[in-house]
Amino acid sequence: MENTTYSGGEDARLKTPIPRSLKSLDRWLADGHGGDLIPDRSSLDWFIKKHRDHLIRSSALFPGRGRRPSVVGPNFDRVVADLIGAESLSALVDPDQLTLPIDGEASQ
Repeated sequence: MENTTYSGGEDARLKTPIPRSLKSLDRWLADGHGGDLIPDRSSLDWFIKKHRDHLIRSSALFPGRGRRPSVVGPNFDRVVADLIGAESLSALVDPDQLTLPIDGEASQ
């Protein structure tokens, strides 16, 4: 398998190669992608638990099964940023007061 890696993206017990575009959760954190908002594994686990369905539907998270580890896809950073942005916006705006214009109509 030419497009696979064993460094930082494998289950050492199974020697299961993971495509280079996917990263283990630990590798994603070690590479600094979590920044100040998701600084450690417990924060990442909480975030995934809260947004699991959306992350899976967005092909950002591929949950592990059995001894195979969960991995994140190349769009995980973007999906995480979108979710955090949406949460920030919802903290500022009452969703019942938010109206979006219909195509062709000017917002009021």
